[in-house]
Amino acid sequence: MAKRETTTEDEASPDIQVARKLTLRTLVGTPNDLRGLATEKGTKIARVFGICVGTKAVKTTMPDGKVNESVGLLGEFTGTNLVTGRQVYAAVCYLPEPVPGMVLAALAGADKIRLELGVEVSVKTSDKGVGYEFLITPLKQFEPSDELKKLTASLT
Repeated sequence: MAKRETTTEDEASPDIQVARKLTLRTLVGTPNDLRGLATEKGTKIARVFGICVGTKAVKTTMPDGKVNESVGLLGEFTGTNLVTGRQVYAAVCYLPEPVPGMVLAALAGADKIRLELGVEVSVKTSDKGVGYEFLITPLKQFEPSDELKKLTASLT
């Protein structure tokens, strides 16, 4: 009988936390945390991979009365905090633009609603708004819709 190997907690791979939703706040931290990580050139803070099978529109009223609209991606998602290594798994994912808009465009008119995505998120200092902005780098190329391909072909 083969001897079973054991590892200490430090040697084991990090556990994946199951969350109600995957957001940059649940994965990386608060706006103050993000401001602390932001650099002029941008700091890589997260990687998110997932399979999107639908979307949901959400309206949130902020403490100042402003209504914030966002798009939740539905499916299976995992995110990794690139600073700490922490991993989060969820069935709902909220990412900054342009990701939701590109997903909505890709799913529009699709016969089969299933989209694989992979993005890397960086945070960069900004003198506007909250003091930082997100940079999104696709790790899996978004495919243009058949309609956009036809339009492009007809105009070139």
